[in-house]
Amino acid sequence: MNANCCASQSATRPYSHLPQPKPEQRDLLADNMLSIAEAQFFPFYVPKAIYLDDTPVGFLMYESLAEEGKPNDYNIFRFMVAEGYQQKGIGSRAMALVLEEIRAQENAQRVHICYADENQTARAFYAGFGFVEQGPDPEDEDEIIATLELQVRA
Repeated sequence: MNANCCASQSATRPYSHLPQPKPEQRDLLADNMLSIAEAQFFPFYVPKAIYLDDTPVGFLMYESLAEEGKPNDYNIFRFMVAEGYQQKGIGSRAMALVLEEIRAQENAQRVHICYADENQTARAFYAGFGFVEQGPDPEDEDEIIATLELQVRA
């Protein structure tokens, strides 16, 4: 399997053809097109299409929190794998690739992610990468914030 996390802010491939998550997951996720539109107005948002070979199968987006006074922190705030492509290792590969990309940033020390408190699948998935729950999001108590401490390079 060749799951590639590719395309960026200057992507030449359109995002409009991205598949959608399962219907029961749609209320837990932001719409991909809304996310792509947001990225046009916020230059520190980094959108990524997830491809399996040449087939678009998901979407993720992250940001540096430097604008919020946290220059060593990053936030993955969009992550989805389309219906029909879940439970095949694609999400794991995409997450590993984006974490590798963030780790490559000279200042990166922490990565944050949030998910719905009732989303046990997300909880287990992120814990598998080393994310540790910090508690409810102060802006939305139905969401849990989890943080991954990155190895600081010497």
